[in-house]
Amino acid sequence: MKKKLTAAGLLLAVIISASATACGEASEEIAPTAVADTAVQETTAEPAETDVFEGRAALSDGLPEKDYGGRRFYILGHNENQVVYFAAEEENGDIMNDTLYQRNIVIEDRFNVDMQIDVSKDMNAAASFVSKSTLAGEDAVDLISMHVVTVSGIVTNDIVLNWYDIPYVDFEKPWWSPSNINDLTYNNVALLAMGSYAMSTEAVTFCMFFNKRLAESYGIPDLYETVNNGQWTIDRLAETVNDVYTDLNGNSKRDNDDFYGITIRSGGTHIAAFQWAFDNPVMAKDDTGRPTLVGNTEKMPVMLSKLCDLMHNNTGAICSTDYSFYCNKFSKGETIFVLGCVYDSVNYFRDMTDNYGLIPYPKLDEAQPEYKTMVNGCHEAMAVSKAVSDPEYIGIITEALCAETYKTVEPVYYDIVLKLKGARDEISVDMLDMIMNSRVFDFGFIYDNWKGPSFLLQDLAVANKTDYASAYAKKESSYIQHYNDVLAAFEAYMH
Repeated sequence: MKKKLTAAGLLLAVIISASATACGEASEEIAPTAVADTAVQETTAEPAETDVFEGRAALSDGLPEKDYGGRRFYILGHNENQVVYFAAEEENGDIMNDTLYQRNIVIEDRFNVDMQIDVSKDMNAAASFVSKSTLAGEDAVDLISMHVVTVSGIVTNDIVLNWYDIPYVDFEKPWWSPSNINDLTYNNVALLAMGSYAMSTEAVTFCMFFNKRLAESYGIPDLYETVNNGQWTIDRLAETVNDVYTDLNGNSKRDNDDFYGITIRSGGTHIAAFQWAFDNPVMAKDDTGRPTLVGNTEKMPVMLSKLCDLMHNNTGAICSTDYSFYCNKFSKGETIFVLGCVYDSVNYFRDMTDNYGLIPYPKLDEAQPEYKTMVNGCHEAMAVSKAVSDPEYIGIITEALCAETYKTVEPVYYDIVLKLKGARDEISVDMLDMIMNSRVFDFGFIYDNWKGPSFLLQDLAVANKTDYASAYAKKESSYIQHYNDVLAAFEAYMH
């Protein structure tokens, strides 16, 4: 199956080429090496556990048999590097590529459809195209699957369908995230959805990596045991890396060439992720089920102070906005810890000489009941334009794509690519399960659109400013207005 650029795609290309809009600093992109690095030939990869495939394959999607006579099903995504999670032009011997290829062929053959997929380099231009084509009444895009914080800025403009009004979509099925119901639905309205087809929600899940050889040489107690005992906290992390520093280049200056206890990416969303790791969401539902701002808690100043201390006052830490910097430091054995996403294990660490492990972000303190994990803001969210002529068709194909991904693609990506290639020991596999099972999709972050407080903690921590209350107070009225506008958009669907 080839990716095809349809007339809609050609129009999109024109819009993108003419657009001078640049992604802001708050935006997040999948690392530029993702496609190239995952396209390694893997013809001898071990199969996933048989019961994983068989158990999932036994689940029925409950969809009717349909023959759509070769009808187009056009999917629009963002960021060319995400194509690795969308489609494959042909089989090439790479297990992930070939599984995606077969998944799409199965859907095409089963329903006699022609899947056409475009992945834009410019997420803002792609979102603009969706908005303009919908307002013009053009049935141009069947499924929107793109950068969640960007697309949330257009879906509240009365241009998408309520997922609950799309036939055959069943959020109770395991190929849909429970957060669709628990967190992202307000009064039976959901404008964005997280399903298995949006594979980047797994790939860009945050975690921490540690070098096992270095951890042992520095006498660090068993980190897996520390995590399992509920003792992996921000204080424990700070104590562990404090004073772990070596002037490798001998110039008597702390610089990028030296050895550190932890290398921290201060750009993207890596620091913002601590807000959710510390169990302090931006929004939560009140007793009536209405999402409400809850993030400005008494523990926020404590959280910010601890992050500032780690980033700016701990001699064992170095910060950089460069994505590849922390990956290279870790790959070369020049740092014990890094903050990262699970897909770094495949994209950057697969050929490391040293063994490594992965663990969740730390808790705020031991009193926090559970570890919490955020998914990087560059992940996809799915939506359906109001201009589509046949919602039932969209529902059937989307449900089938999510179900087939859950049954055949996720076991390969999760159980083979991550567990057997990326993870270096069985306990890492358990840690990965823990991390995936603790993922959080916060209504406040999903609909932030860089107008809410989701990045305030990170911005202050990077600037080493500790007065959270004052910074929040200055923008509180705009935050409230933004989310009132978002909720009003939801409420408009209720009439």
